[in-house]
Amino acid sequence: MEKQKLATYFKTPFVVMDTEFTTWEGAYQRDWDGPNEWREIVQIAAVKIDPTQGFKELKTLDVLAKPCINPQLTAFFQELTHISQHQVDTQGLSFPEALQRFADFAEDLPVWSYGGDDKVLLENCLFHQTPYTPIRPFFDVRMVVKLLGDKPQNYSSGTLHKAVGVQMDGHVHNALHDCRSIVEYLKHHFV
Repeated sequence: MEKQKLATYFKTPFVVMDTEFTTWEGAYQRDWDGPNEWREIVQIAAVKIDPTQGFKELKTLDVLAKPCINPQLTAFFQELTHISQHQVDTQGLSFPEALQRFADFAEDLPVWSYGGDDKVLLENCLFHQTPYTPIRPFFDVRMVVKLLGDKPQNYSSGTLHKAVGVQMDGHVHNALHDCRSIVEYLKHHFV
């Protein structure tokens, strides 16, 4: 697909979202298949982007959710994300409340994520017996990265900005930082 056709997806406002979820050392390599390993969402972040204004960030969402199956965050997770147990205990919402905040934020706009965030949201809906219906269809930014000639397996959502030589402050594996990293990549190609 040529870049000009691909650019049509980024002509009107859209949302980029990312999540952080419970993890343990080696869980990624095991695909969360260890004893009692579940990908419970702890952070949902999103940015609303207006490409008609140079990919201007219009609004942000950054909410924490309290995991129920494994309510105690691992030291590995806390070090990876810089999200503390205290933050989750004092600021965290229930997953259904956090999901509804995201659904309200996204409105009817297209939602882009880097990979399987929609799958993780669906898993969490099943854990919490919460309807998945308020969530819009997701598009995978990795497809765009591949079509533009980069290798998605070489980047995470939080490091994607490096593929286009953009320097960013912030912490990789903070969902809001990772959303902005995706936006920087798209902005570089489509502004």
